[in-house]
Order: sequence, then C-alpha cells, then structure tokens
Amino acid sequence: MKPPAQTPGTGLDQGSGAFHCADGPVGGGPGPAASLARVEAPLTVNGTAHRLPLEDRALLLDVLRDRLRLTGAKRSCDVQVCGACTVLVGGEPVSSCCFLAHDAIGREVCTIEGYAAQESFAAVAEAFSRHNAFQCGYCAPGFLMTLKPLLERGALRSRADVEREFAGNLCRCTGYRAILDAICDLAGIAP
Repeated sequence: MKPPAQTPGTGLDQGSGAFHCADGPVGGGPGPAASLARVEAPLTVNGTAHRLPLEDRALLLDVLRDRLRLTGAKRSCDVQVCGACTVLVGGEPVSSCCFLAHDAIGREVCTIEGYAAQESFAAVAEAFSRHNAFQCGYCAPGFLMTLKPLLERGALRSRADVEREFAGNLCRCTGYRAILDAICDLAGIAP
C-alpha cells in the first residue's frame, strides 16, 4: 500500500490532514493505536502521598489539574516557553506541561497551593501586592514557583539576575516592571 502524499517539508497528508513523523502517523491519522500502560504510581504532592493509576505518557500538569484538582498551575503554551505551568519537583522548577508524571515518582512535588500554605509565602504575597505586580493573575503561580527556590538559595543578587532567571515567565497584562520590582524587593536588591 502506498503512503498518502505529504505536503513537502511538513509531514501533513494532503488528503487526510493527518501529521506523520518518522515512526508513522501522529494524532488521529491512520495506523495502529499506541497502547497506554497504566501503572499504580506513588506521588507526593504538597506533602500528601497519593497512589494514582498513571498512563505512561501522563503529563504532570494533567495529573495535578484533572486528577488532584490542583488548578493553580496553568495550561498555556504546552511547549515550555511561558512559565504558567511551573511547579517544583525535588525543589527545582519544571514546566509541568511537558514533564512526565512518572518522572516525579520519589520526588516531592510542590504547587502554588502548597507554597501558599507555607509561612514564608505571606511576605511574598505582601510584596507582590505592595508593588501591584499582577493584574489578571494567570501567570502569577508560575512566577511565584520560579521565585521560591531562588529566594531560598539567595540566588538573586542583582536586577540582571532577576531578569535572567525570569526570562522564561511570560505575562500578557503587565510591562514586567512591577513584577521585577516585587522580586527585587524580596531579594533585597535596590531599585
């Protein structure tokens, strides 16, 4: 059987609109369906142990939002460029939109809901409020989860450090100045 004609350089079937990669069709195109193995997996999220049946391709963002109803991490770009889905895994920020849930097994996951319950969060919330840092708030969890380990390690020593560390966090509402001012305030960096 002859494979469908593809638009050159795109992997797009001219007839069906299905995408193909080197291994065959992607998405709803023709071909054998991939089997999804389910494994009972232990995940610790915000200090609480969970046992969840996880598909081998389950993304951490989907597990947090859809299975555990922790909706602070936001879905936005799905390609690790906006920062809205940032959570901590093993104390380090990850883009949960592209992070496999299985890779979090044996490591503590902390979401904005868990961080907001910690005593140290009060000063962070107050600084962001004082600087009027957020408007709609959609990006806020990602900025705050990126900030947490940086503050804990004392890794922010200059405005340039702040700008570099938060280059991967996008905000569509503000001009960033108020957000960066709040972060500098928390890090003890002069304006």
